[in-house]
Amino acid sequence: MEELQACPCCTSKNFKHNIEVKDYYVSQETFSIALCNDCGFQFTNPRPEVDKIGKYYDSVNYISHNSNDDSLFHKVYRFIRNIMTKKKINTLRQYVHKESADLSLLDYGAASGDFLAACQLNNITKVIGIEQDETCRNNAKLNYNLDIKSPKELMDIQAESVDIITLWHVLEHVHNIDETLLHFHRILDKNGVLAISVPNIISYDSIYYKQFWSAIDVPRHIYHFEPKTIEILMQRLGFQLMGTMKMPFDSYYISLHSEYYQKRSGIMAIIRAIVIGFISNWKARKTNNYSSLTYFFKIKKV
Repeated sequence: MEELQACPCCTSKNFKHNIEVKDYYVSQETFSIALCNDCGFQFTNPRPEVDKIGKYYDSVNYISHNSNDDSLFHKVYRFIRNIMTKKKINTLRQYVHKESADLSLLDYGAASGDFLAACQLNNITKVIGIEQDETCRNNAKLNYNLDIKSPKELMDIQAESVDIITLWHVLEHVHNIDETLLHFHRILDKNGVLAISVPNIISYDSIYYKQFWSAIDVPRHIYHFEPKTIEILMQRLGFQLMGTMKMPFDSYYISLHSEYYQKRSGIMAIIRAIVIGFISNWKARKTNNYSSLTYFFKIKKV
């Protein structure tokens, strides 16, 4: 296990143990969440080393690596994902004032290429995908004829050559976070946008479910963001917040899995998840603390 000696967000060494959380997906192991006393950032510590984290993704239940599941739940999940994909693309266009055909887009953590394929269907044809998992890269080639690159190829991309960089629920997984974000800073066009979607650890559903909140997802999620801390991190590395986009469907999906973590099932678990998801979204109307948020950043002017 790798134990961090400084906060990944603000680099402070003043942090403490906060809570213990179980990995309900794969290993059933328990992991510690640390809390920075200076900036409030929460992070998994200690955490599996980067070359050993792969075994914690090895489960048919992990939906990010199981897009071919034909169950009703996964069909609904993919239907909602398609709705949100259209919203993502339309919102990105609003932040980058350029014709779609001229846009270049990099999706980091591209999985099997679903988002990149949707971009191509919407006239954003200059796309690059980065994905760690070889099986996903092969599926992207098989399903969409996309040549997805490995993360080590990120450094080969030309400076200021990309208009849009996207990470859809990916940054919370990235071990070498400073190095990766600095590569984004280098390759992003000076008028480009970096879109990062992550769970929100201070949303109502997170507070309600506590250590059973499924979006903690240890040890795969090694960072647990809230609006304040992601902005601190990004400012430290040369980015400026432009705006946010709510992800209202996530509260229902996350709440349902949180119910399952507590050994609840059947119609009552579904009803309770819908109620908690609805309350979370209702409360977030005033606070903007939705279960998940997408943040849009630009390069900070010196």
